[in-house]
Amino acid sequence: MGDEGLELEGVSFAAAGRLIVDSVSLRVRPGETLAVVGPSGCGKTTLLRLIAGLERPECGRILFDGDDLAAVPPHRRNFGMMFQEFALFPHLTVEQNIAFGLRHSRFPRGAHRERVAELLTMTGLMEFGKRTIEKLSGGERQRVALARALAPEPRLLMLDEPLGSLDRALRERLLVELKTILEQLRVPALYVTHDQFEAFAMSTVMAVMRAGRIVRMGTPREVHNEPQTEFVARFLGMENIVPGERRSDGLVETACGDWQTAPAEPGPVQLLIRDEQATLAKQAGLGVATGVLRSRMFQGNDVYVGMETAAGELRFRLEANEELPPEGTRIFVHAPRAQVLAAG
Repeated sequence: MGDEGLELEGVSFAAAGRLIVDSVSLRVRPGETLAVVGPSGCGKTTLLRLIAGLERPECGRILFDGDDLAAVPPHRRNFGMMFQEFALFPHLTVEQNIAFGLRHSRFPRGAHRERVAELLTMTGLMEFGKRTIEKLSGGERQRVALARALAPEPRLLMLDEPLGSLDRALRERLLVELKTILEQLRVPALYVTHDQFEAFAMSTVMAVMRAGRIVRMGTPREVHNEPQTEFVARFLGMENIVPGERRSDGLVETACGDWQTAPAEPGPVQLLIRDEQATLAKQAGLGVATGVLRSRMFQGNDVYVGMETAAGELRFRLEANEELPPEGTRIFVHAPRAQVLAAG
C-alpha cells in the first residue's frame, strides 16, 4: 500500500552543462493531483519528460508502485500525456483520434469501439464522434485530447499546460470538468502550469519550482497560507512585502506600520502583509498601514486600492461598500494578516 503511485528520489538532469532538474524528490499517490507550478524555464516540463521516459536522469530514481522505471521504455510505462498543443490529427474524426490512444494498450482491437464510446460519454463528446478535429472549438479539442490520453487506462496522467491556449472563462469551466473526471478515476496525476490559479484549483498537493528545485510543497491551502519565502510569495501574486526590524517579542516595525508576529530571533526581516481581510481604520495602530490613497479599481464585491507609503506602494482588497476618500488623501488600512518570510 505504501509503495502505490509515483515516487521520485533525488532526481537530477543536466543539459549543456546546466542543471535543469536538481535533486527533486516527490510522491503522488492514487487519487492525488500534484500541481507543479513555476516560472518559464524552471524545469517543470523537463520533469514530466523524465517521468515519461523521454529523458534519462543523471542520478536518482523514478519508481511506480515501488518498481524502478530505469529500464522501462516510454511505451511500456502506460503513462498518459496531454499537452497544451493537443497534438491531434486534424483530418481524423474525434473517434479516430481517441482510438489512436489505444494502439499500444491492453485493450484488444475488438474492444476499441466500446472503449471509445465510454470515453465520449465521460468527456461529454457523445455528439461529436464523427466530426473532424478542424470543426471543433478549442474547448472541444481539449476534451478530445483528454479522452485520448485516458484511452489506454493509464497508471499515471501527466498534463502539461493543457488549458494554456484557452480564454479564461472557458479555462475555468474546463478546470471544473477536468477535476471531476480525475476525482472519479482516482488515477495519480501531475498537472504542470505557470498559472497559480490553475494550480490551486486542480491540486490536492502543490509544488513550486525554482531553477530546477522544489522550493515549497504542501496542500494548496498550506502553500497559500504559508508561502515561507519571498520568491514563493511573489510568484503567487503577493505584492505587499516590506523590510522591517523584528524585536524578540515578535513585533515587526516597518516604515508604514507595526505588526505582531510570533516571537523569534530579533533582526532585519522581510514582512508579507496580506491584502485580504483588510478594512479602513480611523487612525494608525498595530496592524495598520499608513499612506496616501493613489488608485482604486472596482472588482464586483471588492475594490482594489493602491496606497503610497513610506515603505513603498501597497495594495489591498477592501469590501466594495467601504467609503473611500478622494485619491491623494491620507488613509489607514487595517491588515490583520502578516508574516515574516525567509530569504529566497
